[in-house]
Amino acid sequence: MSLNDGIENEKQIETHLDSLRYLELNRNLRAFIYDVFNPSSTQLNTCTVHAKRTEDNKFKPDLIVSYINKKHYISIKKGSGNSVHQEPINVFIEYIKNNLNASPEVINSILFFHWGDGTLDGSAPVYCRMKASEIIEKYPEKITIIQNFFNAHENELLERFLLSGVYGKNKVDYFYYGDYKQGDWRSTKEVLNLLRFSSGNALSVGGLSFQNYGRSLNGQDDSRRNSIQLKWPNMTSFFLVGSKSAPDIESKVIGDNSHGFQNVTDIINNLNNKPFFDIPNTLKEFINNIFEDDCSDEVIIQAKKINRGKGDMLVWLSNNPKNKKNISIISGSGTSVHQEKVDSFCEFLKNNAGLCDNAINEYLLFHFADGTNNNTGRISDRQTNSDYKKTHLKSLQYIEQQFSKSKSLILEHFIKDNSSYDIQDTDYIMYGNTELPYWAKVETLIELECQKSPNPRAALAIGDFSIQAWNRSLEGKADWKRLDMQVKWNNLLTNIQIAQRWEKEEKERLHIAKSTDREERNKAIEGLTYELKFTSYLNRDKAHHIWQELGIADDKAFFVNVSYNQTSKLAGSKIRPKSDCFVAKVNDPKIKSLLVTRNYILTEEYLNTSKIDYEIIPKTGISVKMPTSKDYTIQKLSFSAFKNIFPSLSPAFFIAALLYVDQDQLKKNELILSTFNISLESLCKSMETHICSDRLLLFHSLKTKAINTIKNIVNSDLRIRNIICFGDEIFDPPYVADYIYEGRTLLARNSYDKEITVTTGSGRSSGKYTLAFK
Repeated sequence: MSLNDGIENEKQIETHLDSLRYLELNRNLRAFIYDVFNPSSTQLNTCTVHAKRTEDNKFKPDLIVSYINKKHYISIKKGSGNSVHQEPINVFIEYIKNNLNASPEVINSILFFHWGDGTLDGSAPVYCRMKASEIIEKYPEKITIIQNFFNAHENELLERFLLSGVYGKNKVDYFYYGDYKQGDWRSTKEVLNLLRFSSGNALSVGGLSFQNYGRSLNGQDDSRRNSIQLKWPNMTSFFLVGSKSAPDIESKVIGDNSHGFQNVTDIINNLNNKPFFDIPNTLKEFINNIFEDDCSDEVIIQAKKINRGKGDMLVWLSNNPKNKKNISIISGSGTSVHQEKVDSFCEFLKNNAGLCDNAINEYLLFHFADGTNNNTGRISDRQTNSDYKKTHLKSLQYIEQQFSKSKSLILEHFIKDNSSYDIQDTDYIMYGNTELPYWAKVETLIELECQKSPNPRAALAIGDFSIQAWNRSLEGKADWKRLDMQVKWNNLLTNIQIAQRWEKEEKERLHIAKSTDREERNKAIEGLTYELKFTSYLNRDKAHHIWQELGIADDKAFFVNVSYNQTSKLAGSKIRPKSDCFVAKVNDPKIKSLLVTRNYILTEEYLNTSKIDYEIIPKTGISVKMPTSKDYTIQKLSFSAFKNIFPSLSPAFFIAALLYVDQDQLKKNELILSTFNISLESLCKSMETHICSDRLLLFHSLKTKAINTIKNIVNSDLRIRNIICFGDEIFDPPYVADYIYEGRTLLARNSYDKEITVTTGSGRSSGKYTLAFK
């Protein structure tokens, strides 16, 4: 981001904050103001926000925001630019000499590194100037002196570089990353805690990289050469990994691997020795779910950290200490889930997974990638994963085929098995933190991965688990890391979301009986789900633009969440309807006071059981999609429903779309064909496809033709598209979706242009044959 872009961004934020009341702000800035200032309900309606840019480079803060007799100083960042501080080298030297008692040795080492021409004043000819990497490699003793000084004075330096600046005027209170439409923010305490846990490049102050502003190696810009610069390399990932923008509607996972240990500690502290009713609302659904709805409000939660083996936290209920759950907690963008010595892994493959010596030898050749299976090759012969894949594709495919014979066992070894430690196996994997956790059973995740082909972007994989050397040490600088293997889990959050949805659907399918009181309490817990947060926010804020887009201005109108499954006219059984909520006019004088006590949540069940009169406002059914959901299922169709919706297609297309096309799973197609009482010859005839001797090629051809044909129809036939996407002809209003809320936008039918894809439903391996439209 250029300087001008940054100034313009500051001006826009100032304009959209200054002299406006809370409800006049957009939803992003409302969330920011509410989080930073924590106003009362009265102050929200009466007080005005004031914002003013500092417009002075002597100040670290870019914006001063005043509200409810409080003032906060804000530093604003945007885009990929990660420079956080600049100052002349002579000013910096003066500061560390007078304020931090820097020794002559430290000062001379910093000056030597800064000028990079062999002098302490930058006076050598241009041709003497060196790159930073060259200085670091040639003069490691000077780098060590500087780094030791930076480490000893990390707190003071971070405060200067981030909070107070050169002149020490008005320290920063909050960092805001983004623009006025969408942003993320952190207090200075949060930022400093993160950076103290981080490390930068060869020279760093916490997570900030220390460098010359411009080395001008060819003499092209000597003015920049006179200043130091601090950069924050992972600033973008720290902030908009997940945005705080309008958290009641648009929360996402927030986290960063650099403070993963702190994240585990925070979750434990929020659970341990607390009654269920007193733990954070965002964790109630998680705890209630893993203990199968067995949590009374008074039961005490116990939690402790796991220090060895797989998993991070043991959690149990005080009234049943034998039923402990081992939870593995992952946050941020890191995807590494397992690491061990390569010889230990090979021992497991041979003794437990039953791999033959030839397969293990091929694996070792890939692991070391130096032409040997024992790390004795020349450094110059070492290859990257991608280079090895180009020259050894058949070998990698062979290894993957051998791994596939024991997929489940190997995956358990990666993320579940604790047989080497005195602790139970991992039960659940949680992604996120107390603000918005996602979770799923380990068994469900393994089942999901076992159904996948190896990720094609990886050199060697089982499903989305890629297997590699910890570090190939291509230049011989980290050879000890070559002895370890590492496993990364690609698409981690997406997989957990899918598995969590499977578990929820299975639970609903089982129709677990509950008492009325238990069901009501669990409904309150489910108020933490996205659909309920969405309606709570809108019922609280009648000035929200969604009300305007719906054309509803009645103060008796409120959003109501759908509570009950509805009978599908096509399948004949009760299923989840298309709409998650609708708008109703509530004819009860006490409704506003009731809303306050219910956190502004209304459900069908509550209105019906409380005998509150309401009338549904037509054409207000909304299907609500999580902003993090990219590949969500729009509709699942059974065989009978498929035949009703696609009468022009032969049933063979449904059957062909279910076929397995992995070499090691082709035998499962025999069960599919026998289930539908059709021979392969009849299937080919109905699909107008010639039989060939290559079964893999034949099944792939049949499946591809079926999927593409169904996909083309659903995307081109408006009637069928409306059935699939909005529930036409399946449900009666208000359970038909008139709108879809996706990507923070309310889309009417004619605005919803998403291309629908077709895949097999999640129950195929257990004989539940459905097609999923996504």
